[in-house]
Amino acid sequence: FFLDGRQVLLHILVSAQQDDYEEFIQQYIRAADGIIFCIPTTNRMEFDNFGVYCQTMLSKRPDKIPFVIAGTKTDLTPQQITQQDGEELAEALSSAYFHTSAKRNINTPGPFETLVRLVLANRHKDK
Repeated sequence: FFLDGRQVLLHILVSAQQDDYEEFIQQYIRAADGIIFCIPTTNRMEFDNFGVYCQTMLSKRPDKIPFVIAGTKTDLTPQQITQQDGEELAEALSSAYFHTSAKRNINTPGPFETLVRLVLANRHKDK
């Protein structure tokens, strides 16, 4: 991934909040510099459970890890999560929210650019 002329290596884990991978996800989060949590905008139940899931995953870290939230599949119908819903959730979790569609290439760079900037700022703050 390139940001401001710099190449940044990203490792991407897709888990879809599956309990089968919880131990693996926890290990991954302990070693991560930042996280993009993705929530399909077509699944209200997953969205409603996300706050608890997010806090559970983040509690595995002794320090504060930068993260952003991406609402995915905004090109599909019916939509069960609005952009406002996502923004309110992100605000409650002190994060940023992006309403995205990979299929239509809508706002796809946003979560990555924002997360990389947060990670780099976090690294500079620690020095």
